[in-house]
Amino acid sequence: MASNPLPIRAVEAWEDSTGTTHPTKEGALTVEVERVLGRIGNGESLTPGLARKIIDQREALIPLLEAFGPVVAPPPVNLHQTDGQGA
Repeated sequence: MASNPLPIRAVEAWEDSTGTTHPTKEGALTVEVERVLGRIGNGESLTPGLARKIIDQREALIPLLEAFGPVVAPPPVNLHQTDGQGA
């Protein structure tokens, strides 16, 4: 077997939305869940633990969240609309 003359090797990594690479898909996805949740708690953030719990319990949580139905954005507010009473 021939040895590789270059001191490099191909690796697989996962990149999150900020461009940070992670050695696993799960690591990158966990960071994205944390980002969506935002900072929770005073002092040391509770976000990493909460994100991990949500990920670990996703099989039970997904049907419950789906029961809420689709997320519907509220209609846009028309700032130029009159109330019909005139000026």
